[in-house]
Amino acid sequence: MTSITGHPLQAAQPIIMDDGTMAYHFRNWCYQVNQAVGDASLVSVWGSISGTLAAQTDLQGILDDATDTSYIITGTFADARISETSVTQHEGALTITESQISDLDHTDATAVHTDVANEFSGLTEKLATDDDDLLIIEDSAALGVKKKVKASNFAGGGGGGATSTVTVKHVIQTITNAVAGEFDFDSIPAGYDRLILEGEVRSDVTATSDVLYLFFNADTTVANYHSQDIFGSNGATAGGEAAIPRVGLATGASSPANAYAGVHVVIEGYDGTYVKQAIGRTLMRRAATDLAAGLNGMYSSVTAAITRVRLRTDNHATDQLLGTMTLYGERQTTLGGGTPTPVDNATTPYTLALADAYTCQRFTAASPAVTIPTNGAVAYPMGTEISIRQAGTGTLTLTTTSLTINGTVPTWAQHVEVKFRKVATDTWDVI
Repeated sequence: MTSITGHPLQAAQPIIMDDGTMAYHFRNWCYQVNQAVGDASLVSVWGSISGTLAAQTDLQGILDDATDTSYIITGTFADARISETSVTQHEGALTITESQISDLDHTDATAVHTDVANEFSGLTEKLATDDDDLLIIEDSAALGVKKKVKASNFAGGGGGGATSTVTVKHVIQTITNAVAGEFDFDSIPAGYDRLILEGEVRSDVTATSDVLYLFFNADTTVANYHSQDIFGSNGATAGGEAAIPRVGLATGASSPANAYAGVHVVIEGYDGTYVKQAIGRTLMRRAATDLAAGLNGMYSSVTAAITRVRLRTDNHATDQLLGTMTLYGERQTTLGGGTPTPVDNATTPYTLALADAYTCQRFTAASPAVTIPTNGAVAYPMGTEISIRQAGTGTLTLTTTSLTINGTVPTWAQHVEVKFRKVATDTWDVI
């Protein structure tokens, strides 16, 4: 400060303060001041001062009473000069900005966040769950409140454990004849409710149609079969019965180009011990204006389980079939309903069977040897799940020859359980 209003600034007298610092006392201080004060030496005991004095403030008050803060408008004070009560008294008026917080950007690296992807990938994976395992959910019925759920209470889907019985249709084999021949399905597994043969065929016979025969296993003796049929064409119908294995008709070489007969044959109870029978239906275009349809019922003298079926013409040595036919296995299965049904199994060695689908096989033998069969041996429907558990102390040995196993099977030990899901013909996922 260089002047005081109304009088030149007199010389200042130095004063030694109680804390050892030096201040200045001005003479002729009776004059009023209204000029900015920026010299920290005037009140050095407060730290550093910046700002202005209120209008017409008496400089004497600052110089004579260094403890009176009423003359200070703004400033930065030494920590020791601010008491706790001075802060808490005015805490309602305090404002802290983001720039004043040194760790505002700090994040918890181990926390789970709603807006960060792939956080679970770094966690330790448990390959087989136990009933007492706890999982965290957000309860949709309670406004998303987080809750814990035991693994044993999961029902394999919504609906509180409801089950659904569905019919599963599994492809056993597809044959395409680019060169005329027969359709020979010679490796049929057991375990289905029925077999279904579907596709489109055309005979190379020089005619508008040809008769289709179906043989079971190795029995190709025509007289061992019997059929009943109803046939309609061009508005006319006919029917008949004969000692032949007829299940329908195919278009012939004289029918319109690229005209194939649609064929559908159902064989019920194919792996039982009673007489085998089939129901066939066909639909075809024999000529430009000739649409023909037929329904056939056929039974045989075969009582053994069917492991092979052959579709051919009634004059197989001369007339052959073109087209594509697919053999399916069909059965009912139950989906949902909670965890797989536990089954204690003391058999060793043991090959999983079709009836083991959706069960937990608990192997209790001393050293159980378990095999997951190929599709050719047991044709599980796609999506089938089977759990294998070593229930005893003897180490389990698992054989998966000719199969692709996606995932890692853990080291077997007592109480280790692994679930497998069929995802392709001979491919299983570890889940």
